Amino acid sequence: MHQDGACDGLQHYAAMGRDYEGGGQVNLLNREVPADIYTHVANLVEAKILEDLEGSDTMPADREMAELLRGQV
Repeated sequence: MHQDGACDGLQHYAAMGRDYEGGGQVNLLNREVPADIYTHVANLVEAKILEDLEGSDTMPADREMAELLRGQV
């Protein structure tokens, strides 16, 4: 029997909250390709950094942090 213990705590939270989307991200749902919550979160962070770098209404502190995270300072 195969058991996926990846993100075990997150799996419990998703199950208790009946979070369908979160459950999919931590492999509680059968899918052809296993999900990877760490890659998903990294992609969200990268998108937010780009948004802060390119946004015309970005607060200066947010832009500075985005620049630091991208190694531009």
